[in-house]
Amino acid sequence: MAPPRLLNRDQAREYLGGARPESILAPLRLGGRLVWDREALDRELDRLSGLGSFPRAETESRGLERARARIAEKVGRAGADTRRA
Repeated sequence: MAPPRLLNRDQAREYLGGARPESILAPLRLGGRLVWDREALDRELDRLSGLGSFPRAETESRGLERARARIAEKVGRAGADTRRA
């Protein structure tokens, strides 16, 4: 079973290893209850630790752009080598 997406204060504190969830992210008020979104907590922790500098899709597209640039560079060098011969 997947862990719940919305956590109450005790669940959020346990998820954060004892840290107060309020110190990391403001809670949502749903139906008179305060809850924390587990995925929002993850994103905020990633941001605070420097891991979440770029959204995943942006990171993946940057990697693709770098790979394409390396291929284009290699193809360009190979084409220049054959023209010199």
